[in-house]
Amino acid sequence: MDRKKSPQLLVPLIVVLLLAAGATAYFSGWISFPTSTPKPEETEVSTAPTPTPPPEPDSDTVLWEKVTAVVAEGDRSASRAALLTFIRENPAHPEVWTAKQTLGQIHSEMLFGSDAFPGKTQYTVVQGDTLSRISAREKTTIEFLMVANQLQNPNIGIGQQLSVIPSDFSVTIDMPNRCVMLNHGEEFFRFYPIIKSSGIPAGDTPVEGEVTRKMTWAGTTQVPPGSQKHLDAARWIGTSAAGITVYGPHRAPAIDASTSPEETPAAVPQNPPPGPHVEVSQQAALEISALAGSGSPVVFIPAP
Repeated sequence: MDRKKSPQLLVPLIVVLLLAAGATAYFSGWISFPTSTPKPEETEVSTAPTPTPPPEPDSDTVLWEKVTAVVAEGDRSASRAALLTFIRENPAHPEVWTAKQTLGQIHSEMLFGSDAFPGKTQYTVVQGDTLSRISAREKTTIEFLMVANQLQNPNIGIGQQLSVIPSDFSVTIDMPNRCVMLNHGEEFFRFYPIIKSSGIPAGDTPVEGEVTRKMTWAGTTQVPPGSQKHLDAARWIGTSAAGITVYGPHRAPAIDASTSPEETPAAVPQNPPPGPHVEVSQQAALEISALAGSGSPVVFIPAP
């Protein structure tokens, strides 16, 4: 038998192949397959730095701001309470001396003014009273009676109301901090900067004593208590604490623009005390002398 393929068999095979090729060409015109995955649309990323949050407020700063907010309201009693609490509870706070300075000013305004102050009372003058007798009876000082009641001379009248307060004050001569400090009972009252000092011993142990004498001078002339000259005078506040005297110079005479050279009062010669002493302002010495009577406790804290 002839093994050649019959033409009848080849024709259908060729037709099938042609159809397959045509279908491939036809579909390839509208179907395409991606050769790679398309990239997603890119989003622009900001290069601006992320803002840094503000630091948390320092606790010391927050505490002090609360106190100053109370003081700013102008109520002396509320300010006094806030400052006393702050000083008592935060002795190492960086603003403690600022607090003491502010409190001291408030204390002086309250005590020597018309405000109420712990321990301050009103005394009614009776027949036979003098400033000396009232100060002895009320355990206060003539200086306090004159300054707190704006007296220009010792004359007082029956029925007159006078502010009085017992001399329940103690003095600290603090050389490391260069100030003289007053405490009222157990509470801080005020500090007064030391302007200069002479003959003060060094050391590391506090020395206790008391106020032993108070003297007032106009130059080398001693001034008796109970007059305007007495308020303007230089002051020696002697103590038994290492023999140190607290000294305040004589008040300078008041001069204004209308005063002629011929009318200008002569300056009073200053008279600093002999021996070891610290000098404070005239007003500071007047307040210390007005509040610390003879026998008031004194502590001297030497510098190393």
